[in-house]
Amino acid sequence: MMEAAFFETVFYDPFCSASADYTPKVGDVVADIRVIKSMADQQNEILGQPTVTSDIVIEVRADDLSAPEKGGQFSVDGAVFEINSQPTRDMTRNVWRCTCFEAT
Repeated sequence: MMEAAFFETVFYDPFCSASADYTPKVGDVVADIRVIKSMADQQNEILGQPTVTSDIVIEVRADDLSAPEKGGQFSVDGAVFEINSQPTRDMTRNVWRCTCFEAT
């Protein structure tokens, strides 16, 4: 019960979250869901050289979006972000974490 209240507070705080629409590869648009968009650094190795890249991470409550998928897109504040890997859930299974790139 306390977890639900926490997620409700964070996802509806206008300083932490934004309204978004989700468009799956196949199916109907899920309109007006709340998401948290952030940037995360990823450490990789390219041709034996360490590199750091920035990924866009969009988090959405599982209650609002039951099954986001690779290739699905979020529209947030006029920008479109495509999910580029299989989304994962947090350890409480309440929030989907989607790694994205800005689609053109």
